[in-house]
Amino acid sequence: MNEAETMILGYEGEYETGDNKQDKAIRANWKEVKSFDLKK
Repeated sequence: MNEAETMILGYEGEYETGDNKQDKAIRANWKEVKSFDLKK
């Protein structure tokens, strides 16, 4: 598994609080982070 994917999965569990609105916003940030990691 890619390190970037693992990090995102970990954050998902910690950030998941039952708020779809917040989850969506956080997910958007994860996607951005993933892109940055790929660029590295």
